[in-house]
Amino acid sequence: MKNTTTYLNLQQSFARNLLRGGSIAILAAATFSTASFAQDAAVDEEDEVVATGIRQSLQRAQDIKRDADTFVDSITASDIGALPDRSVLEALQRVPGVSISRFAAGDDPDHFSVEGSGVVIRGLSYVRSEFNGRDAFTANNGRALGFADVPPELVGGVDVFKNQTADMIEGGISGVVNLKTLVPFDRPGRVASVTVEGTYTDLAEEWSPSGSAQFSDRWDTKNGEFGLLGNISYSNLKSRSDGSQISPLYPYDDGAGGTIAAPSGANIRTQFFDRDRLGVALAGQWASNDGSTVLTGQFIRSEASNVWTERGMVSEEDPNARRGNFFSDLTSVSLPGGTTVPFSRDDVSPVGVGSLFESGVISSEDAGWYGFPGVRIANSTRVSDTETVTSDYSMNLKWAPTDRLRANFDMQYVDSTVKNSDISVFVAQPLDIALNLGDCATGFTGCGDPTIGYDLSTRSGGASTTDPSTAYWRAAMDHFEDSEGDELALRADLEYDFEDGGWFKSVRVGGRFAERDQLTRWSNYNWGNLSEAWAGGVVDAGSVGNIEEFTFDNFRRGDVLTGADTFLFASEALVSDYRALVDFTQNSGSFPNEGWSPHGGTRADFGPEQLSDTVETTMALYARVDFGQDNVNAFGGIDVEGNYGLRIVNTEIDSNGFTNYQSENRCFTNGGGPEVGLGEVCETLAQGSVENVASNSFVDFLPSFNLKLGLSDELIMRFAAARSISRPDVGSLRNFRNIRADIQSTGQPGGPSETFAFNRFIVDGGNPDLRPVKANKIDASLEYYFSDVGSLTASVFYQELEDIISSGSTSVAIGNISSQFTGATNSGDGNVKGFELAYQQFYDFLPGALSGFGMQANYTYVDQSRIPNSAISSVRTNGVADFTEPFPIDSLERLSKHTFNIVGLYESDEIEARLAYNWRSDFLLTAADVITRLPVYNEATGQLDASFKYKITPQFQVGVQGVNLLSEITETTMQFNPQGDRFLRSRFENDRRISLIGSFTF
Repeated sequence: MKNTTTYLNLQQSFARNLLRGGSIAILAAATFSTASFAQDAAVDEEDEVVATGIRQSLQRAQDIKRDADTFVDSITASDIGALPDRSVLEALQRVPGVSISRFAAGDDPDHFSVEGSGVVIRGLSYVRSEFNGRDAFTANNGRALGFADVPPELVGGVDVFKNQTADMIEGGISGVVNLKTLVPFDRPGRVASVTVEGTYTDLAEEWSPSGSAQFSDRWDTKNGEFGLLGNISYSNLKSRSDGSQISPLYPYDDGAGGTIAAPSGANIRTQFFDRDRLGVALAGQWASNDGSTVLTGQFIRSEASNVWTERGMVSEEDPNARRGNFFSDLTSVSLPGGTTVPFSRDDVSPVGVGSLFESGVISSEDAGWYGFPGVRIANSTRVSDTETVTSDYSMNLKWAPTDRLRANFDMQYVDSTVKNSDISVFVAQPLDIALNLGDCATGFTGCGDPTIGYDLSTRSGGASTTDPSTAYWRAAMDHFEDSEGDELALRADLEYDFEDGGWFKSVRVGGRFAERDQLTRWSNYNWGNLSEAWAGGVVDAGSVGNIEEFTFDNFRRGDVLTGADTFLFASEALVSDYRALVDFTQNSGSFPNEGWSPHGGTRADFGPEQLSDTVETTMALYARVDFGQDNVNAFGGIDVEGNYGLRIVNTEIDSNGFTNYQSENRCFTNGGGPEVGLGEVCETLAQGSVENVASNSFVDFLPSFNLKLGLSDELIMRFAAARSISRPDVGSLRNFRNIRADIQSTGQPGGPSETFAFNRFIVDGGNPDLRPVKANKIDASLEYYFSDVGSLTASVFYQELEDIISSGSTSVAIGNISSQFTGATNSGDGNVKGFELAYQQFYDFLPGALSGFGMQANYTYVDQSRIPNSAISSVRTNGVADFTEPFPIDSLERLSKHTFNIVGLYESDEIEARLAYNWRSDFLLTAADVITRLPVYNEATGQLDASFKYKITPQFQVGVQGVNLLSEITETTMQFNPQGDRFLRSRFENDRRISLIGSFTF
């Protein structure tokens, strides 16, 4: 093609010297051929590479790392549109310094995420996400993209930037994850491919289909070269997760004059997942005949839905309801002197205990406040349905009017929506629990599985656990989200090359404007009783219908549950149909004493405290100078290159919301008016709910410096220093505040001597005055490249953070009254440091077929000091998490000190094979679990995956891929005293996944 050479020359020049702006659609031509002006400029693109195998994929990733203008690690596709793992998140965990979580939410370690959730880089969650060097986000209250929602079939590669240059978009202290898609000029001509896949999950015992198709072509015409690309993918995954849990330890009378630490019960839960992903990518390109101009337009759309259904049996967590002698067949083990446990969930005052429950039957002869003997079990049926849609439109123009001057113009528009309904119905069934902790009573590490059995021994009447007379309707809960966000971003860049041979190589300047509008509708979890003994009586499960039996079949692969395995639950059909549920509970007359007020679920049902509309406008200007020479005498005759620059960013935030002045009873108790001395206070509170707009603005100066020393042809030393920011979650900026009065009374309550004194107003909610978290970052590395696919690298890093956002209190003025605000504040500082080691090689020196073997391995060490856990919520009305740390915690949530990956490789003309193991050390999941209110840790965990592909013809390939081959058990523990003692909380087990794959390229 006559324009191929001119286009490649232009592309290479841009990729080496130009900084491109970041948007979800135009990256490809410079990272894969003409990458987007922002991040891709940091990566040199020397050759047009078509990745057709493991070797070329690793070579491509190695070249990107070696030639980059700053610190970066990469993953590239080993086939057209195929990452080396079955999800973007699972691929990311192979990168040095990157780890993912396996739970759905940070403060909810009771619900597993089969394909992972959340990305942490070097121990921190301040991660910026991009498509093709541009903004990418999911329209919830956070900043990052939901990586699990992105079809991996649309992604041609991933760059993980760990430091920055001045032309890169600001916003990722710990790192930037840039997902790269393809454009037509990435391919030499016409390319078409089709892939079909079936995945079997062994716990769910289901087959799930997936497939993708791609077509790309390019044509020479008298008006220049044109190219078109289309890519579509669909993926379904049906999977299952089983979890067994031990309730927190509390002090009880052991019946022999002592105090025993014992759990108040035990839980089991099974989740069924049905996940769908649909992705579409379209791209068109045009290059002028002289190669001076390239125009690229792209459209990317990702739709994802995840419906999961849970059946759980959860013990009542209130130990105060069953104090006294309620154990039988009790055995215990002695504890060291000085061991303490919390008095109760709501009171963490330490209580000394002498022994620990080992085995026995947990029950109660006392009916307790809930009206029945035994342990009250909440049999929950929960259905959660989440849908996310993100559409990205972009246009990019690259123009080189002279050999030395280049310009880049970029435009992007992103639109995203998130909808979620989360409905639970609870049927209560008082039961006895036969619990045997076995050797877990003497140490949770490496102990066998505790066994759990439920029966009716102390429940009056009833023949079995499926007898409707043994259960009653207890409660219902709903939660809804209906959020939307969009962003318009414009970028322009100029680059000029200096004369050859000089110290200064080029200078580039540019600017970027972006406006993001985020409207969040998010309701709190809304619980209410349907029938309770303390609320007027219970409604038997069998009296009103909509009850069904559920069997915990092959639970935890048969190793945990003893005795009965079938119990009564609200029907899945009822819980899945919200309107029918509301009608059943509110209008059928079956629940005369119910106390649940359904939210409604429509947009009109979201109250002021559940709405947040935030507009964030940024304007950035930057200048960057590239320098370097070969054989620099001042550096001992080595090659030197690098860049330095400054980025200046102005941020303006306008947050629409409400101030809610809460009514105070004592404003109406003095003959219908306020009590003496409270008149002015009551006038303030009488304002009710007031709509307002809060505005904030700030300017950040972000210098950066990168230096690369070529000590030899194979050995590179690299250094980087930069100032970086991460902006607050959009939800934390919401403008909603609750104001209530802090009033103290003296004298006899209700008597004539009672007087009232106003202290101050108490304020909680969002904080639109938050500033970004800031960091000074330093990186250094030594990188040895001894072959095309052979490298050994070592890097160290240090980050000093300030203005860390966490829960705190600060003074605010309400009128002329100094008051206290509690919520998200810029109130912390700290540092993180560590090192990374990475190695990869194919052993070509081995004889014959053995030369196809290879290996990848990496190890990361991370430590932190003084960084506080946030304890904030970007969605809850009060702006903070439900509960704060019960004990002083030195650990940082989601930070593992040690992580490693090791991958065995084999490749020949027909065969590609991988055997990959990922491992991370224990880490703090949450400093305050939403259920136990205790710190919960994820113990050390690893996963083994493998793939095998065989090329039948040059165009047709078949393969098999296995995920979680060892059926890894994810174990959590709970800290139960200030001394740091931990005890087993839960063990989760999910499917082994086996995929059969066929792909055809023509």
